[in-house]
Amino acid sequence: MPLLLRNIEKLLTMNGDAQNPLGVIQNAAVIIDGKSIVWVGKEDHVPYVVAETFDCLGGVVMPGLVDCHTHLVFAGSRRDEFVLRAQGATYQEIMQAGGGILNTMQATRWATKEELIELALPRLSRMLSYGVTTIEAKTGYGLSLIDELKMLEVMGALNQLQPIQICPTFLGAHAIPPEYKNRADDYVDHIIDEMIPQIKTQGIATSCDVFVERGAFTKEQGLRILCAAKAAGLSCKVHAEQLSHSGGAWLAAQVSALSASHLEYATDDDKKALAKTHVIAEILPTAQEYLGLSTAVSARSFIDAGLKVAVATDFNPGSAMCDNLHWAARLSVTRCGLSCEEALLGITRHAAKSVGRDDVGVIQAGKKADFCVLSSDNPWDLFYDWSLNPVRAVFKNGQEVVNVHHLTFGS
Repeated sequence: MPLLLRNIEKLLTMNGDAQNPLGVIQNAAVIIDGKSIVWVGKEDHVPYVVAETFDCLGGVVMPGLVDCHTHLVFAGSRRDEFVLRAQGATYQEIMQAGGGILNTMQATRWATKEELIELALPRLSRMLSYGVTTIEAKTGYGLSLIDELKMLEVMGALNQLQPIQICPTFLGAHAIPPEYKNRADDYVDHIIDEMIPQIKTQGIATSCDVFVERGAFTKEQGLRILCAAKAAGLSCKVHAEQLSHSGGAWLAAQVSALSASHLEYATDDDKKALAKTHVIAEILPTAQEYLGLSTAVSARSFIDAGLKVAVATDFNPGSAMCDNLHWAARLSVTRCGLSCEEALLGITRHAAKSVGRDDVGVIQAGKKADFCVLSSDNPWDLFYDWSLNPVRAVFKNGQEVVNVHHLTFGS
């Protein structure tokens, strides 16, 4: 049965132009039928009577938010590493001492699929309460064929257990596992010859990511992996230029990746190459803040170079233990130079493109009926009041899955 969302003070369609970048419609209404949007416009222009209505109480309605870079599935804690960093240790020093990604790898390998599901559900519940309806989630804490497949199985199960749509990414090239210590090329061969074919057969992952960084993978190794992934039908993503200039942006441009993320050390030439190949620049200000980096990535320089910028949490247990996309958006404004309009596009339309989705992130006839309804009539409250979660209700695929009094799962 069709449903009319009415009494909307401002509808942010994210389908605007230079004069109206957020595509704002005042005094708006939306009609949904099943999982899809069928009409968008002013409330006094609703084309036919709809019996079922949802009163938005004069609030803002925007697309369901998209967190385009997370490491959702993991076990264990790295709180001790946070304390070490507060005492002056660097991320690289902790990694070289056997901590970092390999710490989480060990805990995740030991965990059962059922345990990983139980750990992930409350995280997803919190994300949903912030209005997030789509996320990307990466593997990379298994680093063996059996454990990487296990992580993807967990993501497949989570897609059946709760409302948020998870777009799974294979990140077997996250770190060199201990059984391949000092044999990085052999591990790359293992990824290409054994992991990727099994990932393709399993059919859960939609993308493949590579961490190009000193102590992780070179751009040449990354190119081999991503070429094999593309041949297997996977889209490409790159962790690029986070801790040093290591060629990740070059790689993302070379393979026309969906996105390149982090980019703290990207050069002007990198930005031009990424813009030329239409790669989305993912900025992860939560990680920059969590690691206490003295300088933040200049998102303004990416936009000036012609790039579309997405904003994500990088939610993970080591460098960004924060699943609140609102905080990432706020920091993208205060630390990275985005305007509030650009930050909203970064967690909706541009984030959707970063995960290869064109059916979410905008409010338009024919797109998925994913919305978040704010308790405020002004979207800037999401940025202004850092103590506030202004989300009053969330719709996923046309169904109300959250209201302010009750979460529908995992609470």
